[in-house]
Amino acid sequence: MAINDTQKIDFLFKKLGYGVTKTDVGSVKNATNESIASPLLNRGDTIWTDAGQIPTVRPGASTAYVELYDDIGNSTIECSPDLTATPNRTWKTDLTDWIPAEFGSTYLVKVYIDNASAAAPQTTGTQLLPAGSGNNDEWFFDYQSGVLNFIGDNLPAGINGKIVYIVGARYVGLIGSNFEELRLGNFLIQGNTTSTTNLNGDIILDPNGTGSVSVVNSRITDLDTPIDPTDAATKAYVDSIALGLDVKLSVRTSTNGTNIALDNTTTSLDSITIADGDRVLVKDQTTLAENGIYVASTTGPWVRSTDMDSWNNVPGAFTFIEEGTNFSDTGWVCTSDQGGTIDVTDIIWTQFSGVGTYVAGEGIDITGNIISGEDASNANKGIASFDATNFTLTTGNVEINTVDGGAY
Repeated sequence: MAINDTQKIDFLFKKLGYGVTKTDVGSVKNATNESIASPLLNRGDTIWTDAGQIPTVRPGASTAYVELYDDIGNSTIECSPDLTATPNRTWKTDLTDWIPAEFGSTYLVKVYIDNASAAAPQTTGTQLLPAGSGNNDEWFFDYQSGVLNFIGDNLPAGINGKIVYIVGARYVGLIGSNFEELRLGNFLIQGNTTSTTNLNGDIILDPNGTGSVSVVNSRITDLDTPIDPTDAATKAYVDSIALGLDVKLSVRTSTNGTNIALDNTTTSLDSITIADGDRVLVKDQTTLAENGIYVASTTGPWVRSTDMDSWNNVPGAFTFIEEGTNFSDTGWVCTSDQGGTIDVTDIIWTQFSGVGTYVAGEGIDITGNIISGEDASNANKGIASFDATNFTLTTGNVEINTVDGGAY
């Protein structure tokens, strides 16, 4: 039996005129007595910001925008009765923003009755169809307020002593137009950060005509080392070019003065255990043409790194060693010249820098970048003075050597 016109008018009057949810027939609750809000106004602070991310077919699992409620996820919603309405007439999910069927027919909620605390009401309960059983016991679900009302004159048979359960989906994406974050296509804007959501997605700034991109009195930071001719260059890269260096990515560790097998049988270098994929500086091979930067393998042969696998990448190559007992935090430069052939011509490496790697010996002091002499141990300590004609030793010893047959 169809919903009678009196009930339809009562619903529309309450919804449109008062912005409330119909929870009972008009003779029991008039519009001013309904208390559950269900406004029509599309307020900026309640708008579904990511509504465009809701698929037209209900997804098989919950997403960042759609939360599913069903027996599969053990989250079918057990409703609570509205105690201000006629017993069993109105049931509340206490959740808002249910996705209506206007997004797709698969979002139509399903209604079941079962015992309280049922674990799987879709299996053990009885489904109630929207059109009812033909006894004027239809139901209506308010997707905005999450309230189910048996809108017909009668209640469904068997509901006494039972609980209503709802199976459906809710919108759980961002809400409001005062954005803490904003998604525009593949762009995600969060605070001061703009990023892409598609894998390896580019960010393209494309001014119209002869327009330009201006960074007013500020710096562009965190650039990678340039590869293509049109890439932006870091200051470090420009400085290295000014020094005649071809800067490579750093290596984890290096050889330690001896020839090694360039395969998985080499398991550690300079006290560092080699991991698969480590970049390694090989600088001490007996056959100098084997030197270079390699990518280590724990299962087979090592291969030259792609940034130094042809001769044009060899002369002036510079790399930094990250770890190792003897060579950590040192920089090395390749002194081989242009015109060679990879795996044929000698590749020679020379230490270029050594931040923090020098150790002060007897009578030497190192402070920052300053190396100076200091008193030696008492056994070797001496005090000497000079004037215009004499060298005077007050304490200690003087060792006199000859140079080219001369004498002192």
